[in-house]
Amino acid sequence: MSGEYQTLLEFVALSFGMCAALVPPHAFSLPGDFVGIGNVRDSKCEMFFIGSSSNGETITVQGHAVVIYDWDNGLIVTVDGMRFLVPRNQPL
Repeated sequence: MSGEYQTLLEFVALSFGMCAALVPPHAFSLPGDFVGIGNVRDSKCEMFFIGSSSNGETITVQGHAVVIYDWDNGLIVTVDGMRFLVPRNQPL
């Protein structure tokens, strides 16, 4: 997880005013996709969590049950049982 909080303009809106976006690949030197999860503020996504696939394990993010799955075209983020697609071809 990154110690820096990021703000992204292009994102997928999740439930509860949350958002998610793939983090640019140059942000980490590790292989694989990373997703940032944050809150929507002023039409931007302010990240408070950055992570990769949780391999089916549930993690708690600001009181919500979150599971992050790898997907051929990006990542799937499940928040409290609701699935959201975060595509790799999404402009950042």
